[in-house]
Amino acid sequence: MRRRFGQGSVDIRAALDDISDHDQHLAMRPLRFRTTPLPMPGAPTSARASYPQATLASTIALWRQAWPDRRGGAQPVAPDSNQRVAAVLRHRFGGDEAAWSIARDLHGRPALAAAHGLDISISHAGNCWLLAVSSAGRRIGVDIEKPRPLPRALALAERYFPASEVVLLSRLAPSARARAFLRLWCAREAILKAHGRGIAFGLSRLRFELTPNRIHLLDCDAELGEVKDWRLREFVPQCGMIGMLAWQGPPAVVRGLP
Repeated sequence: MRRRFGQGSVDIRAALDDISDHDQHLAMRPLRFRTTPLPMPGAPTSARASYPQATLASTIALWRQAWPDRRGGAQPVAPDSNQRVAAVLRHRFGGDEAAWSIARDLHGRPALAAAHGLDISISHAGNCWLLAVSSAGRRIGVDIEKPRPLPRALALAERYFPASEVVLLSRLAPSARARAFLRLWCAREAILKAHGRGIAFGLSRLRFELTPNRIHLLDCDAELGEVKDWRLREFVPQCGMIGMLAWQGPPAVVRGLP
């Protein structure tokens, strides 16, 4: 099923570097990334680019990279996710690149060696690639989506979303409906990636409240745990795009890093 839906844009000129944690589900705010080129596999580690691993006890770090389009066209060439994760983490924390290799479980969830004490999540859309990293005390999941028209948003919602969200979407104009659907999809995918089963777990087993600037988890299947234990952060990975970060565990500051 194609997942890159929605349309609309977000002004990022008022972006902030950090999103602090004073509420379970904060209103959407842009997140500035101080972007610099990330290293290719095998590149020397830069001490200037290091990021203290201990900081991740109180922070969820997001690293973003855009990769070039094929022959200048619209179709991006996606890097190998495992190789890219190893290169980024070695660049940030040092050590041997092989030590940062990732494994995937039966459901495809990525994981680092337990000795690192970290949890990770990966997402990409269009030419934007994003890595989220935090301490292993949090189960994190991230999803980013590139807006595009979605004329069948309501039909898809009737198939995959609970009735209350279908009613909400039915009351919106088609352009607003596409973006609202995308936000609801992103929130589901972020939580289900953190949980570990992905969308195969069942999209209808979560229920959200949605406003133009806020999304809130209202109810979820018992297998996902208590609603109060889930935290959501909506952010802007690139101008016009939508990003959603979810985690179980203690509060954190969400920080976009170069």
